[in-house]
Amino acid sequence: MKGLAQLIGPMTLRSDMGTEDTLFRHSDSQVSTQTIELRPRMEMNCNALVNDIPACKRINRERGLSDNTLKNFNVGLGTYHFPEQNLKCNALYFPQFRRIVVSDSHSQCLHNNLVPVNFKVRHLIGKQFCQTPNSNGTGLFGLKRHSQVMKDKQYRYLIVTEGEFDAMAVDEATDGTFTAVSLPSGCNMPGHHILHELSNYERIILFLDWDNGGQRCAQMLYDKLKLQKSDIQVLIVKQPEQCKDYKDANDLLKFNKSILIVFFFFVVLHVAKLRVIDDLLASFKICTHHLSIHVIN
Repeated sequence: MKGLAQLIGPMTLRSDMGTEDTLFRHSDSQVSTQTIELRPRMEMNCNALVNDIPACKRINRERGLSDNTLKNFNVGLGTYHFPEQNLKCNALYFPQFRRIVVSDSHSQCLHNNLVPVNFKVRHLIGKQFCQTPNSNGTGLFGLKRHSQVMKDKQYRYLIVTEGEFDAMAVDEATDGTFTAVSLPSGCNMPGHHILHELSNYERIILFLDWDNGGQRCAQMLYDKLKLQKSDIQVLIVKQPEQCKDYKDANDLLKFNKSILIVFFFFVVLHVAKLRVIDDLLASFKICTHHLSIHVIN
C-alpha cells in the first residue's frame, strides 16, 4: 500500500495554479471573516458527532463507514430546521471547501488556503437535505481530506463522486490510499467555482452514480472540462456487468468491498499506465479473473 504513491509518481496541479483565472483571489480579511463564521461551527459539529455513539453506530452499520473516516472528512452532527418540510431534527453536516489564494497585506505573499465555505446538511435518518448558508453549494466535500492525503503521496488526479457517502467509501475501502471529493449538488451540473477547481488537475476520474442522472451529469462534466482545458484527461468509470446490482461507490463498500478496491487500483493504474495491478491486488487477496472494468476517456 505504501509503495503505490511512489509507483504512481508526483502529482498534479497546473503550473499556472496561482493565476487569477484558475483560483479566486481574496484579501486576508475576507477569508478570515468567512473562516471565522464557519470553522468553529464545523469543529463543534464534528465533536458532537464523535460524542454521539448511537449516531456513529448507525452510520457504521448503514453506510459501512468507520468513525475514523467520518472524522477525517470533518463530518458533523447538529440540529437543523428543514424549512420546506417544517422539520427540526438531528442532521449530518458535510463541510464543503474551496481553494482560495489569500493576499497577505503584511508580507505581500500569496497563500493557497482551503477554507470551509458551505455545508450540505442531511437528515440523519431520512433523505431530506439542503445547502447552508449558500443554497447553491460553492465548494467540494472531501477537498481538505484530499489535500492532506496528497501532501505526502502526491497523486496526479482527482476522483469525483456524486455523493458524500460515496467519496468517503473510496477512502474507507482503500484505507486512505485513495480518496475522493463529491459534487455539491449531486447529479446537477456544478457552478463555475467547481469547474475552476477541477480544471486545476491533470486528470479527473468521474465515478458518478450509475443511474441515468449520474451518467448524464458525468458526460456533461466531461464535455465542460474538455472545453475549459483541452489537454485535461477526463475518465468516466462505467458500470461493469458484475456490478449491475449496485448503483454507486457506497453500495460497493457495503455489499462488495473487494470490487471497490479493484476499481480504484485498476482505474488509477490505468491512468498512470502501469501494469502492476495483479501484484498490488495480491496483497488484498482479491481474484480479478472474471472482473471486467472499463473506463471511457
